Amino acid sequence: MSGNDKYEYPNQVKLEGLSGRHFAIPSSIILDDSMGDKRVTAFSYFATKRGMDDEVMFTVNDMAEWSGRKPNRIKNGVNDRFMQVVERLADDGYLRVSGKMSHASPAKATFCFDRVGEAIDENRQFAIIYVDELKKILEYNDFNSKDSFFNCDVILLVFAYLRMMIFRRKNAMLPSQRNVDGKNNLDYDIEVRRLKNPEAYNAHYNDIALVLDISERAVSKAVEVLDELGLLRFENLPRVKHGDKWRTGQTVFCNAYKREGVCLLDCSDEYAKREISNKKKKIDQLFKRS
Repeated sequence: MSGNDKYEYPNQVKLEGLSGRHFAIPSSIILDDSMGDKRVTAFSYFATKRGMDDEVMFTVNDMAEWSGRKPNRIKNGVNDRFMQVVERLADDGYLRVSGKMSHASPAKATFCFDRVGEAIDENRQFAIIYVDELKKILEYNDFNSKDSFFNCDVILLVFAYLRMMIFRRKNAMLPSQRNVDGKNNLDYDIEVRRLKNPEAYNAHYNDIALVLDISERAVSKAVEVLDELGLLRFENLPRVKHGDKWRTGQTVFCNAYKREGVCLLDCSDEYAKREISNKKKKIDQLFKRS
């Protein structure tokens, strides 16, 4: 047996520049709807801006501009809402803020990396976001003026949630996942592994909306934008009948490509199609058993 039998994807391409940089967002932030829809955006600001000493000099105006907004000081406006999230991040131990936060005068924040690790260890759920993905979302500006509820914060929030929920197979195959048919057939081993744990997630838009405390329409529009940006792929499943009632079908979500650490493993069109297809097979199996 060769060394390649240890990996699902033996040919890895090292990611360069922004695509090689990533950070983790704990589920405790993604799911905390009391922090408002800017919670992932604010966390991402400090996670990407921190220097080698984990310190960030910032103003609230800077945060607004970085996220593609025009700063404003009206009550409950962009600045106020970012301030509220920063205060919560500090209260929850993710930041230590020195000096008074203001719109234009700099304050210093220390990003508490250890606290992020603790939160991930506590909940075992987190989202990995790459900086080039973050940049694509924050630079998106094709909004309908009537959709005042819908913005980059919402897109990033939905992306973080789906990235957290989509299953991730490690490239390295466990000994129990190799030579499963006793014939040293690596292709068969990989196929069994993919069918057992497809890298996809299925849910109703309404359920995601309830968890994140945003509208179902916002979730749907965010998914469409993420597909347009080439970050996610999705497929709406047919309606299903429960008793005498029909219920809207679920949607299957999948990453548009597979990355692990600083490496790209698969970016082919077939990747998402295969993972979604395998997820649908699992859903069909569960439906038949029920």
